Amino acid sequence: MPSETNLLTCGGSMQWCNVYSLLAAGGVTVELSQGIIQGKVGSTVSGVAFYSFQGIPYAEPPVEELRFKAPQGAPSWEGVKDASSVGSSCRMSEDCLYINVYSPQLPSGNETNSLLPVMVWIHGGGFNVGSGSPSLYGPGFLLEKEILLVTFNYRLGALGFLGLSHSEVSLNNGLKDQRAALRWVQQNIERFGGDPARVTLFGESAGGVSVEYQLISPSTSGLFQRAISGSGSVLNPWAYVDPTSAQTRARQLAQLLGCTAEDNNDRRSSDGLAFLPTVEDETGSGGDVFLPATPLEILKSGNFNHVPYITGFCSAEGKAWVG
Repeated sequence: MPSETNLLTCGGSMQWCNVYSLLAAGGVTVELSQGIIQGKVGSTVSGVAFYSFQGIPYAEPPVEELRFKAPQGAPSWEGVKDASSVGSSCRMSEDCLYINVYSPQLPSGNETNSLLPVMVWIHGGGFNVGSGSPSLYGPGFLLEKEILLVTFNYRLGALGFLGLSHSEVSLNNGLKDQRAALRWVQQNIERFGGDPARVTLFGESAGGVSVEYQLISPSTSGLFQRAISGSGSVLNPWAYVDPTSAQTRARQLAQLLGCTAEDNNDRRSSDGLAFLPTVEDETGSGGDVFLPATPLEILKSGNFNHVPYITGFCSAEGKAWVG
């Protein structure tokens, strides 16, 4: 079997209508603790104007020595950062931890009495594909409802869910990226006119599963006040993998990447590997434990975030798989 240490160095739908148009090229700025960003102005399907800020880094790029590690604090910059376009998706680049904010109004001065509720979207894609890009999940309809919309990317596949119990590997990094994005929202959303005390987390498919994972993790208390899951649950058989199977899949990936592959049968059986959330302990996550027990065990214990919660499914969602 390949060594776990070697693995660290060898590896590198449903669409929401999103019609909106650019009305002004510049001049819309917001000052964050990280630095100043400049966005743009857009309009909804019925012509309501909103402010768009895209491609804001909410954590350090998880590259090189930060690969397979939990997300680190958000970077800062000098001058004005362009926030008029989305950052790279996690399917295409390791430097992908970017967040997008769409707001119908920006606060003036210290005004807080008119802060709007916030909806934070977690995209689906089986924990393997997808992004928070407006090409899939745009603000063109929701921004007519006097809310702020937030979307973001999180690590996918092996980079987000490598299942090694190793002191140099953090488990469930994709879920920890989501948590980091929620922490960023709590720290910054008032700057965009949003109310951090009225955050609704929602998602579909693997995004709906992710909402439930954030709901049952003991490390997310206070990061959101309501939750909505569409077409996904932590109890789905495709949404969780036991630790033993997670480590087996990680070793099979190592063999595919040429890391001391010893068993051709293991190599052949690794086609279509799925990297998914799993139970972790302090050894495998440096003390930052997101999922201390199986989802079913946590739900049975009642030890999770008790917030108003809606769950269901999306109409005509089967069309994504036929034709």
